[in-house]
Amino acid sequence: MHVLQEWEGYVVKVEDDCFTARLLDITREAKYDDEQAVIPFDAILPEDHKRVEVDAVFRWIVGFRFLADGEEKVSRFVFRDFPTITEADLAKGRRWADKVLGEMSGP
Repeated sequence: MHVLQEWEGYVVKVEDDCFTARLLDITREAKYDDEQAVIPFDAILPEDHKRVEVDAVFRWIVGFRFLADGEEKVSRFVFRDFPTITEADLAKGRRWADKVLGEMSGP
């Protein structure tokens, strides 16, 4: 696939047939999310519909896929799977931070 444009986005609003996302332009290496898009559910794979929720992170890639008989324009959404952070994980992180801060302050 030859990528023409790529964004990283996160969902800010979900409606029955679409969702609104803030987008960061990866192609031009933007530093801030400066674009917003309303994306119909028809534009994403049916199995990704359940992943669309507020704060979900995804990549949106637009480009051309080369085929034996020519090329095809492609728009692809890839939703990220982040691990769930538990209370136990947070407690472990706090203990680690306390230990490091204690070592930094000296005897």
